[in-house]
Amino acid sequence: MKKYYDTEEEIEEALVSLPETVCPHCGARGELVRHDNIWRSGGEKNGLRGKRVYCDKRRGGGCGRTFTFQLSDTLQGRCLRAAALMRFILELLAGVSVWNAWGNAETGMGLRTGYRTFRRLLENQSVIRTGLFECTPLKFQRKEKTPLLETLRILKETFGVSAVSAYQKKLQKTFP
Repeated sequence: MKKYYDTEEEIEEALVSLPETVCPHCGARGELVRHDNIWRSGGEKNGLRGKRVYCDKRRGGGCGRTFTFQLSDTLQGRCLRAAALMRFILELLAGVSVWNAWGNAETGMGLRTGYRTFRRLLENQSVIRTGLFECTPLKFQRKEKTPLLETLRILKETFGVSAVSAYQKKLQKTFP
């Protein structure tokens, strides 16, 4: 079952087919029900992140667990959007320091968040590489100074300038 979609219309089309859809947790068919909307920070005025669905156990066959249909330009568990993260990555690839890259990405968040984001990329580079390996044969050419930058370069070459949202949509996995 797809988790990431490009538009709200695609999510609505997926929600129409809920009665025939199998629950990804328990395998029950016909038990999935719309639950609620997930809004970006700031509520409705800032737009939709996704829609939550749950497996209704009151009808007898479901497990009661929820899952989301999410827009691919959002990052699960973070208020940072995929486009802003990609601007940050592009700045890093251009050889800019973390401090300047975060400022140039114009996220509207503090520098501390920039360093946390950089550390998260650093800690999850093996997860990113594993995802990339599923899409393309990796060719490490050591064009970059560090393994992280080499991984981010391959990410950009594989998916283009909107690599973070394309990674989520292609692999149907949350970008780490």
